[in-house]
Amino acid sequence: MNAGALSTRFDIARQVAAGAMPSIPVEAWPAWRTLAAEPFDEQVSGVVRELLNGRVSAGTLAVLRGLHPISDAESNPSTREHSLRQLITLALSSPELQRR
Repeated sequence: MNAGALSTRFDIARQVAAGAMPSIPVEAWPAWRTLAAEPFDEQVSGVVRELLNGRVSAGTLAVLRGLHPISDAESNPSTREHSLRQLITLALSSPELQRR
């Protein structure tokens, strides 16, 4: 796969997670409502479980966990939704999903 194809996949992942693709409404994803209300660590676990079938490399898991928001802001619902969107973007761009 060339760099252009990867860039396109990453852009599509970002658009899906941002809710910018009406044909793929991320908010209609069955796990969305639950995960959007969860603390960050639960969001990571849920995204790994739901999008990556629970199979993730140590490197991908480290990247996902590296998104952790500032602790005081984590309880803010908009911060939780934002972090979930970022996690979804990375999961949809991950090598594990690309191999599926």
